[in-house]
Amino acid sequence: MIEYVRVNKPILVVGYDWERYGKENLSNSEKKRQQEMGILGLKILCNVHKKLDQPFSLFILGKMLVNPKILETILNELKSEKLKKLIDIEQHAYSHVEFKKLPGRIPLELHDIKWEVSYTKQLIQKKIGVNSNGIRLPQGHYKGLQGNDEILNELYYEDIKFISSDLRNENEQFPSSWYDDIGHFRQPYFYNKNKFKGLLEIPTIGWNDNALKGMSRDKIVKKHSLEEELLIYKNNIDFAILNELCYTPLFHPWATAMTDKNGYVWIEVLKYANQRGMEIMSYIDLYNYIVDKKTVQKKW
Repeated sequence: MIEYVRVNKPILVVGYDWERYGKENLSNSEKKRQQEMGILGLKILCNVHKKLDQPFSLFILGKMLVNPKILETILNELKSEKLKKLIDIEQHAYSHVEFKKLPGRIPLELHDIKWEVSYTKQLIQKKIGVNSNGIRLPQGHYKGLQGNDEILNELYYEDIKFISSDLRNENEQFPSSWYDDIGHFRQPYFYNKNKFKGLLEIPTIGWNDNALKGMSRDKIVKKHSLEEELLIYKNNIDFAILNELCYTPLFHPWATAMTDKNGYVWIEVLKYANQRGMEIMSYIDLYNYIVDKKTVQKKW
């Protein structure tokens, strides 16, 4: 049983999956290129948020932190006191292998999930000095981890406070809808509170940015121009404002590094939300807001 949350005001929740480390099975040149895109993407997003003074969450893949050059990049960025006030560092598991079955893929076993979550949490603490509170599941799933109590148990045991796993539509593809299968708005919800007290799911809405850029391996869509991509985000912001909802787009720094080196889309999304009076939050900001406000309700 889940319990939906009504926030009663429009909120833009900003999160980035930092995950391009250069897979082991690639050629040396391609591995280097992917690492460079991961590094450049982080620099772009940090510059954007420092410039606009807006908070955000960075979901770090554990493998990023075992690469000395990539680790050096984030440590250098975190020398900025301004950035430290804006950034919320969370985890994206370790290997980017999904936790649940997706078509044509083999998910992690339960013991591997436990290791990945625990080890990545330790890496973030040891390498960066931050106690992470949440996790974005690699790939994501339709309805997130609903009905998967074994996985939820492992996350709860590791003191995970919020999860972002409900990322796909009923076909296990993108875009994810504003509505669930019975017509409720897809908004944050608590998992079974009798078993997992305070464990919050924060779904994402719409397309992954890499899909709009023509880079998705799940569903091929036309490559959008930056203006076309921006219009989609603006329309979703308008919808969230009209209905007083959380809007949670999903961004990938590597994809922006390959197509938008000035961070134009991110800048304009943040500016537009701010101009329209929308509150901008990181994931931990939203979690704390919901827990403090106790805005839970079973149905709308």
